[in-house]
Amino acid sequence: MGAEEDRTRQELKSRLEAEPKSVPQPVAIQRKPPSSPLMRRALYGSWVVPGCRAGSHAKVESAAFMNLKETLNLPDPNFTIPMKADLAQREPEMQRKWEEKRLYQQIQDARRGAPRFVLHDGPPYTNSPIHIGTALNKSLKDFVVRYKTLRGYHAPYVPGFDTHGLPIELAVMKEKGRDLDPSAMRAACREHAQKYIEIQTTQFKRLGVLGEWDRPYRTLDYGFEALIVRAFAELAQKGYIYRDLKPTHWSTFSRTALADTELVYQDHTSRAIYVRFPLRKDPNGVFEGYGGRVYAVIWTTTPWTIPGNLACAFHPDLEYALVKREDGVYVIAATLVEQVAQELGWEGYEVVERLKGKEFEGVVWSHPIFDRESVSVMAEYVSSEEGTGVVHTAPGHGAEDFYTGRKYGLPILCPVDEAGRFTKEAGEFAGISIKDADEVVPRRLQEEGHLLKAYDYVHSYPYSERDKHPVIFRTTEQWFLNVDHDGLRQRALEAISQVRWIPAVGESRIRAMVEGRPDWCLSRQRIWGVGIPALFGKDSGAPVLAPEVMARAEQIVRERGSDGWFSAELSELVPEGFRHPETGETEFRKETDVLDVWFDSGVTHYAVLDQRYAGWEDLAWPADLYLEGSDQHRGWFNSSLMTAVALKGAAPYKTVLTHGFVVDEQGRKMSKSQGNVVEPVEAANTYGADILRYWAASVDYTRDVPCGDNLLKQIGESYRRVRNTLRFLLANLYDFDPSAGHAPTLELDRWAVAVADLLAYDACKEWDEYDFSAALQRVHNFCANEMSAFYLDVIKDRMYCDPADSQERRSAQAACHHILMTLLKLLGPVIPHTAEEVYERVPLKERKASLFIEVLEPPTEEVARELRESALVQKFLRLFEFRDAVYAEMEKWKGETGTKDSQDIIVRAALPPDRYREILPFGADLPILLKVSWMELEEGDLALSFRASEFAKCERCRLRRPDVRQREEHLLCERCLEAARA
Repeated sequence: MGAEEDRTRQELKSRLEAEPKSVPQPVAIQRKPPSSPLMRRALYGSWVVPGCRAGSHAKVESAAFMNLKETLNLPDPNFTIPMKADLAQREPEMQRKWEEKRLYQQIQDARRGAPRFVLHDGPPYTNSPIHIGTALNKSLKDFVVRYKTLRGYHAPYVPGFDTHGLPIELAVMKEKGRDLDPSAMRAACREHAQKYIEIQTTQFKRLGVLGEWDRPYRTLDYGFEALIVRAFAELAQKGYIYRDLKPTHWSTFSRTALADTELVYQDHTSRAIYVRFPLRKDPNGVFEGYGGRVYAVIWTTTPWTIPGNLACAFHPDLEYALVKREDGVYVIAATLVEQVAQELGWEGYEVVERLKGKEFEGVVWSHPIFDRESVSVMAEYVSSEEGTGVVHTAPGHGAEDFYTGRKYGLPILCPVDEAGRFTKEAGEFAGISIKDADEVVPRRLQEEGHLLKAYDYVHSYPYSERDKHPVIFRTTEQWFLNVDHDGLRQRALEAISQVRWIPAVGESRIRAMVEGRPDWCLSRQRIWGVGIPALFGKDSGAPVLAPEVMARAEQIVRERGSDGWFSAELSELVPEGFRHPETGETEFRKETDVLDVWFDSGVTHYAVLDQRYAGWEDLAWPADLYLEGSDQHRGWFNSSLMTAVALKGAAPYKTVLTHGFVVDEQGRKMSKSQGNVVEPVEAANTYGADILRYWAASVDYTRDVPCGDNLLKQIGESYRRVRNTLRFLLANLYDFDPSAGHAPTLELDRWAVAVADLLAYDACKEWDEYDFSAALQRVHNFCANEMSAFYLDVIKDRMYCDPADSQERRSAQAACHHILMTLLKLLGPVIPHTAEEVYERVPLKERKASLFIEVLEPPTEEVARELRESALVQKFLRLFEFRDAVYAEMEKWKGETGTKDSQDIIVRAALPPDRYREILPFGADLPILLKVSWMELEEGDLALSFRASEFAKCERCRLRRPDVRQREEHLLCERCLEAARA
């Protein structure tokens, strides 16, 4: 053996001596075997032999009889996870395991006593199966809960369901008809909601969402409904609740009042009209000398409100022009004369005088259809931006109109009923629907000679979010929450500043909404909801909110549910001897209106986190996090904030995170008519829930989020790259015993562990900031770059070709074990099924019931800084710079020469002194680290050259090295010969 080795080295020496004298002896040539374990690896590269038996180490007496494949430590395919994920088949099996072992409860038991983190679930509405937006929302929530759990927090998750309200009523009426009596309707609605609670629960579980599914909160639970009544009662006793005649948004389709939070704005075609109001009285002689033919010109997009007109509004400081035409003088805002004249086709006109709006105070106009007055009123909201500068005012059909009417003592005329038909107060129009009135009223105006123009006008208009129909303003008596009582609005604004908003723009959005919101209309003229616990004097109709009545109502609802309020006898609600505090009456009738469903969801923090009506001992008020779609700034975030500040004096959340809406791959809204809808459960059953979750984690949720089959297929490729990394790491641990005390001792392995720890630190910082996509991208890049493209490729030779129990191989296995556990904990929140599948197979000292009972402990900031600045990490950074430079030039050389494999190339590098000193410490390790046949390094002017390796290729490790020679029937290097004989 010694003679053969000397002969090989002598041949190499002769070749080197033929080179120019300035070229030093290659650093990888040694007179004796390299002293460091990693340097010994310089002679051996990577080779995977497919289909070989794993872990076999046959003793060989003669090279002639060697079965080289059986001497390799190949990965055990039966030990690792399958190459094909088959997520759609395997995930339900994993989910059944989780349920059988009561995993959620095991996690809660394991974490009880740890620092608590509470994500409060915004309840989805139970009227349909979940959609892709719901899937995105629940996935993001599950990421947070699982991550916080892995970080050692006690992070309970109680899912919720929003179960009352109009959409369920409409669905029941569609199925069973409109003739159900109220009690039967409530029963049918409860049954409908419970049906979809079960459907949605099954769907959320299929997505891998872990939570207390056996004990969720449901707004139809008797205990929850009772606490809705209690919250209302507390607000009433604190003075926030009142009843008044006010204009509110009204759905004529659903026949109920609506709050601003129940509206959506969309394009709508209205019938716009220009109308003239003839002068009726001019007590101050403003129009003296114009012969009485003077007209105020208005413009409106709601012709049906003309029968309710009682005034014409002017801005007191706006300049108005008196425009003379053949048929009279017209009053129009001076800056709008030209625009109006063009719209009306006027040609021969003259501005004869200009007056301030305040000069019209006291002027009375004639209604253009009815024989009644329309007075001049002053209003600051009148604008010269569009229209005519004169605003038709109907106190029963608009908020501004209403308050102006009250200011001037006008009657609140609202000649439209709950179904949108004119009442007898509308005279000749009685019985006509307001929809038809948009044609009928202009026709009557034409007949009277006061219609100047009518045309179709497209503009943004409010629709009911619940029934999808346009709404109107209608003045009715309703129950309201006074948002300015006891400084509630200001206190809410102060509370907003104490909350962390992600993204930050959320703060300005909700602040603007709270600043501008009107009093909250709480009452709904519907059936399926929690009844308002109020009484009215039987004769006077005067309302009363009595604490003792509300307390009895709460108890009845707790025992019988919301139906109890409506079915209870008055004697059960009214204490003996009770009198109306204002009228002294002793006979009453119950309120039949129900509470806004936004009040239901707006007090979930109170019922679930504070009162914990179902006994959730692990919850706490306020929540650490609310996480919902960006539309909830005007919805759930807003309603929760107002009730919490009023009831508890603070916001119900510490952090609020919002996400965008899901659109198709072209950025279009999803709709069944366009055929671009992604059904989440169908996607999970096609691609796997982990793929859908990977998509949810990979997108920028702060904007609208694209989704579609092509995107999910791309996500599948990213997932597979990560899965293959996990699979490789696990496959090489088949004979690793964590309790044996093996540690990563080699420099390369210690570097790999260091960068894995830095990955954990950086990714956890991003997780802590809820930057899911950045954290996932960081992990993906680590798997692709540091692992697959470098470390795992480099250690294959050591793992496969070294003796099974060698220090070098065990060092690499120890590093792989550490890296694998780190990756599982970082990826677990996103792909829990895959991570758990791997975890079940990882060799461990002590196996927990689940990966999610393990703890992810990244290095501290100080340790991470020390690691990043350490000589080890910096040394490898310099290596990568050198490697990149070599690879760039080597790829050119390979292209020119047709060389395919870098293992067939010898690299000669001359480096300036400083770079030479940086790279020299890697010594004989350079060939294995750069994946080349051999490396020759010298100090000098920067230069790189390449040549084909003249070394023979070892038949076992497949590397070209100087000690490869014929060993009986095989070409083997020294290391492989020893391993084959072992």
